[in-house]
Amino acid sequence: MEIKILHLFYDLLNLYGEYGNISILASRLKDQGVKVIIDKKTINDQYSFNDYDFVYIGSGTENKLLIALEDMKRHKDDFKSYIDSNKVALLTGNSIEMLGKEIIDNENRIEGLNVFDFVVKKLEDRKTSDVILKSTLFSEDTVGFINKQANIENNNNHLFNVSFGIGDNDDNTYEGVCKNNLIATYVIGPLLIRNPHILKYIVEKIIKNKDESFNIKEIDYLNEKEGYELVLRELQER
Repeated sequence: MEIKILHLFYDLLNLYGEYGNISILASRLKDQGVKVIIDKKTINDQYSFNDYDFVYIGSGTENKLLIALEDMKRHKDDFKSYIDSNKVALLTGNSIEMLGKEIIDNENRIEGLNVFDFVVKKLEDRKTSDVILKSTLFSEDTVGFINKQANIENNNNHLFNVSFGIGDNDDNTYEGVCKNNLIATYVIGPLLIRNPHILKYIVEKIIKNKDESFNIKEIDYLNEKEGYELVLRELQER
């Protein structure tokens, strides 16, 4: 089996070591005997989402995010088709902001990709927090760190409920969005390294999308599990 990964805006949206999400995902796929091809694309590059089995977009500065968003609008319909076909995608950090109806920054209103109905409202100050999150998609709690300068409002497709830390805004306890096999969250860390259960979930989704009959091997990654459990215990004790 061959899996093609698209790491989009690898040069613009690359804060916080988020490339680690791609590195560990490729490693886990190879452990399953899968051949992995990683394509790195950025603004003005030509590509088709449907050529890929997994798409990843990471986190960047506020200015670079807007540059990426403007370029992404060229591919908006192609991206929506990719999501509607149930292929797998992950967005981490502030790249989630591209997916809404619009980004409101003082008097400026910037059109989003309109994948979801939510609206992003920029803030004067940054909001940061360690988090513990729960989701019906995953059997275990999710841990990580959020560093953002915006609130999300009117999110009707939330991915997580917040047990500890901050969420979409001060008025609710939701975080992230999901649709079909697209998940997006402000959580950085990197997300997949700190949460082996989400990594396993995505690996299995990618493989089964490609070949439902593929026999996925059960492999124990004890160091990653112990690291996750240590962080979770420390956050639970706060």
